Amino acid sequence: MALASQASAAIAAAPSTPLDCPAPQLGGYVVMGQGRKGVTPLAELAQERWLPNGRIEGVRFSRQGTTFEEQPYFARYAVMPGCWVAVQRADRSGVMPAQVALDGAGRPKVGMSTTAGVVFTSQYLPQPERPCTPNQLDGLVISQQQGFTFQPGPAQSGPSLSGSWQPNAVIQREYWRGGKVSGQAVSSYGGKRQQAPYTGSLNLEGHCLGRLREVDGLGGVYNYRVVLLASGAGYLYIQSDPGDLTVGYLAHQRP
Repeated sequence: MALASQASAAIAAAPSTPLDCPAPQLGGYVVMGQGRKGVTPLAELAQERWLPNGRIEGVRFSRQGTTFEEQPYFARYAVMPGCWVAVQRADRSGVMPAQVALDGAGRPKVGMSTTAGVVFTSQYLPQPERPCTPNQLDGLVISQQQGFTFQPGPAQSGPSLSGSWQPNAVIQREYWRGGKVSGQAVSSYGGKRQQAPYTGSLNLEGHCLGRLREVDGLGGVYNYRVVLLASGAGYLYIQSDPGDLTVGYLAHQRP
């Protein structure tokens, strides 16, 4: 009993965070996030640079339900106690506040929206200042991701449809060569399992940004905006098709 009391006292006395926290590390990052606003699913994929004097500049691909947007954005960050950072992004939707946790080197790692009525988390991956090429994906890539598929209901008056968003999940094992991909996907759409081969091609635009179009053996066509990781670790994508909302990190399997 005495040992247990001493251990509890030691834990209570230990600081929860170090007294000295590193300054936010400047440079490039890729941000992938997903969540909900009420019953509407949300997702985003962004590439941004953290600059001196609390500035962030980037380009963002986002989904809110069936709506897809691509836009540049600007943000401000401010250091908070305990190795946290407050981020205020500004885009067409207004200002979106978030709170971001830094790792031991000062790199942003995970974030959460602080907007009322929104549940949204994101992860950050470093993006070195190097050019990207489709050939860096050559080899085996494996992924898993979860998202939502819109199931239309009966037609209402006018052009709108009622319906609901049902969960989906996909795992993929694919091979890349020269910007072309072929693979096998196992998926569950609303609990209905599917398995199909697919092929696709990547069109790289700008700094590590691109478009990916895939066609599977069941006749499905899938369109994505893509950010390649300049480190060669793989790529991230966000789906632009209105009826499916998915973001994913597809990791290159190096020997």
